[in-house]
Amino acid sequence: MDETQTHTVETARTEPDRTDFDDYASYEENDSLVVCDRQNPNAWVKSDVTAEIRS
Repeated sequence: MDETQTHTVETARTEPDRTDFDDYASYEENDSLVVCDRQNPNAWVKSDVTAEIRS
């Protein structure tokens, strides 16, 4: 049985730096979205669920 984990990260920033988006790459794999850190290949997240974030 697959185990699902959920993590929430909160930051004090109100607007992301434009360069932050350049640090990550994403691709689709088997109906899931994988987001990777370009500088650290061991830092990635894979999700098959997308949810709106509200503040």
